[in-house]
Amino acid sequence: MTAEERHAKAYEKMLEFSHFAQIDAIKVLTRLLMHGEAARFTVWRCRETNRAVRRWLQSPVVTKHDLKKITAMAKALSLLCSTETRAREILMFRDLIYSVEVGVTTPHKECILAFLEVLITVAKLSGYFCLEIAEAEGILSTVFAIVWSYNVEIQRASLRLLIVLASNADSAKLVFECGGNPQFVTLIRNFYKSVTGINELVVQFKKAMVRYCSSSWKAEEKKHNPRQLRMNSQVAAHLKVDGNVSFQQSEFATAHENYSCASLICPPYETHCTVPSPITTDLFLPPWECLTFQEWCLPGILYSNMAQCKLKLHDPDEAVKTCAQALGRCLHDSDEAMKLRMKIIFRRARAHLATHQYMFALNDAAYCHMHNVDKDDGITALYREAMVRFRDDLGREAVRVCSVCGEGAGERLKRCANCTEVYCSQDCQKHDWTRGHKEFCQSFGVIYDDDEIRCF
Repeated sequence: MTAEERHAKAYEKMLEFSHFAQIDAIKVLTRLLMHGEAARFTVWRCRETNRAVRRWLQSPVVTKHDLKKITAMAKALSLLCSTETRAREILMFRDLIYSVEVGVTTPHKECILAFLEVLITVAKLSGYFCLEIAEAEGILSTVFAIVWSYNVEIQRASLRLLIVLASNADSAKLVFECGGNPQFVTLIRNFYKSVTGINELVVQFKKAMVRYCSSSWKAEEKKHNPRQLRMNSQVAAHLKVDGNVSFQQSEFATAHENYSCASLICPPYETHCTVPSPITTDLFLPPWECLTFQEWCLPGILYSNMAQCKLKLHDPDEAVKTCAQALGRCLHDSDEAMKLRMKIIFRRARAHLATHQYMFALNDAAYCHMHNVDKDDGITALYREAMVRFRDDLGREAVRVCSVCGEGAGERLKRCANCTEVYCSQDCQKHDWTRGHKEFCQSFGVIYDDDEIRCF
């Protein structure tokens, strides 16, 4: 083993130790926070801990180690936000509510669950937080998307948050406007009644909504007759085919219309029959745990195709919202779900880049990059672009992976001869040279000409 190989291996071990040390520190912090209000007050007043918490929560999820750190930190954040005063200081004055929104919208299931618990904890403190959460369009729209998830834990947590938000008069109105209406209750109760505990949560949600949105709820109930509800996956599948034909002919608006019509009549999963009424006793609904990918994937595919149409029509904002709907319907542990999820997240990353939401874009692109088992060049290129734009926009923070492509994570990484940046190859360093690295190097005194890029 050469000296260079020994150095690279030592660096890799040191980096891995650093990650584990930080995760262990967060676990210790969580244990301390479990010892009551006095401990929580002391921990938060510690300046070093305060900075560390903010740094961890405001970091992108670039590697699997980052995912573990941020998920663990979200659990600690739930304990820290146990009083209204401290929660206001943490989330509002420190602007960490944005970090919570980023966490809820990540593609990682464990991260989504952890930040949903943060939102539930905070929303229970006061109506002020209920309104703040409901007014955060990204959070509320995401919750209404993932409530249709095949993942039972995520679905329950989403419903619990909606119940808390519906228990406040001001936020209940926003919940109603976002989709918490009688038809939503009908569909959830009808298609998810076999899931343990879901029906009880839906009943609580309906009671809260009726209490604070009585007139709007009754008016909507008159328009929405459950007995006239017609949903048919076979018709939706035919509309999807028509949409595919239009898309191939570059008629993107027509394709989107077909996909949209299909999504309106497509049931959350295949029932093998038309759904005439939520109270029909002879309706065949397969057991929840027996559903196959083919029986529940159609809604996710429809929304994913709608997002692609919106990208083609240069409407990235709508593409982001539609991708959230698609992602919420494929949070399942299977190879088929992963393939669909990768396609959705790839499209959402492109939409985020178009809207200059670089933190969101990097999280999505990094997820695709982490699971890029086929080494797809398109995914690698997207990740490079997201990383470069993120660093240009928010500063050249220490992301201890290759500064451009994210490869390496300590393995075979080499430092620029002039500054502290690290790269996995000379190609990556050359790519970064004209995208901000040259200006960054100036702060270290020595700067090379464009033709004299000294690698490592």
